Amino acid sequence: MDNFRHEYNQLRPHEALGMRTPASLWRPSARLYDPNPQQWDYGDGAELRKVGSQGHIYIGDRRWRVSQALASHSVRIERVDHRVLVYFCRTLVQEIDLSGERSTAVERSPLNS
Repeated sequence: MDNFRHEYNQLRPHEALGMRTPASLWRPSARLYDPNPQQWDYGDGAELRKVGSQGHIYIGDRRWRVSQALASHSVRIERVDHRVLVYFCRTLVQEIDLSGERSTAVERSPLNS
């Protein structure tokens, strides 16, 4: 694998990169890595829920699965008619249909990344 990675990144030109190699374009980030970033500020008046260790939040007395990857993080919920939209930072991650009692994970398309 090391030989392939070296050839792919150091030697082989890529058409999508104007026949340059990935290594010739790579630059280290100017931002320093912060292993403990500040808590996301959702703003005053935002309705928040803390995601439990199993990836659930409570709305009323009902437990809804959001994502175990977000365990112990706060998410913002936005109520729209009979639905609840669940956001992590700026990203919509779940849509909960209270009338149909179902939830849908929101997948991001490459165009929305």
